[in-house]
Amino acid sequence: MRRRRATTKEVEKVRRVLVIACLLLVAVGIVATARTSLNVTTRPFATPNGPVYLIDNLTGKTQTMIVLSFSGAVSLAASDISVFGGGVVSAVHSLGGGLLVGVVVNAVPGATIQVSLTGKNAKLALSRAWFAPST
Repeated sequence: MRRRRATTKEVEKVRRVLVIACLLLVAVGIVATARTSLNVTTRPFATPNGPVYLIDNLTGKTQTMIVLSFSGAVSLAASDISVFGGGVVSAVHSLGGGLLVGVVVNAVPGATIQVSLTGKNAKLALSRAWFAPST
């Protein structure tokens, strides 16, 4: 049995549906990122060893992961990140100019993450931070 080839009209219809689906997916991603980043307050402090950033959890929910974007390539260890009002840092994954940090930050007043940039990272700046959506 021979398969029938799709007509140009059918191909264009499928292409149009796929483009619309992709645009909707991008829009949902942008909205989700914007919603998660609204409640992140970053406070920078200068120290003799390099900048320190405090990131407050004002979301009203316990957070388990945060994404940090820096002005250049960064390399941090779990010891460079402290948690107040939560648990410990469970994982730090470098993404070139950013970090994906597995951390528990409870939804309590004063819950804060402290990120210390020392050594070769001291010249960098934290450009953006947002809590990754958790399930």
